[in-house]
Amino acid sequence: MEVKAGQFLAVHSEGFLPDSIQFFERIQEFRENDKPKLIVNHIAEIIHDENGILSVYEMGAKGCVKKAWTESDYFKNKSKFVILELIDNFNSLQLLNYTIAIRNDKGKGYDFLGILHQIIFTLTGIWLGKTGSDAKKRFYCSEQAATRIHEQKPLMFPKPYQVNPQIFFEDKGLKIVGSNFDLTKIN
Repeated sequence: MEVKAGQFLAVHSEGFLPDSIQFFERIQEFRENDKPKLIVNHIAEIIHDENGILSVYEMGAKGCVKKAWTESDYFKNKSKFVILELIDNFNSLQLLNYTIAIRNDKGKGYDFLGILHQIIFTLTGIWLGKTGSDAKKRFYCSEQAATRIHEQKPLMFPKPYQVNPQIFFEDKGLKIVGSNFDLTKIN
């Protein structure tokens, strides 16, 4: 499976936190669509690191971390994932700026409170969390990806702080270009 810089992984994994995220996203999906589909619980970015090594950058409990693609759990097929890319891909300057922004997020803390705000937003449609530049101090996974895309493509994700993994996965500005499992056999 080939991946390239500027793509994203929409991940369906198992465990307490992934299952909890999927639970609330299913509520949202059934409320809006009333049909089963692939529910994802995590978003990761694929970019080149400072040494030109294709790497996965992602927000997790320890903040933004980097791992070489070939050493990542995704490469080792430890989780189901779908590879996404922008329909209107980054131009070379946008990709450079996006890459620098993601790299600069390394070490930034995880937004645990944002997860709570995301749950409230999913259930009520009311956003109680931080907005604008205040929302850029800490991220959860899909918020980071949506924020960094929005900086380069302002028409995408106008409120990136409200984007959960499922909203990111279903955005009409993204397309599926691969996966490590049969997409016809969902959940």
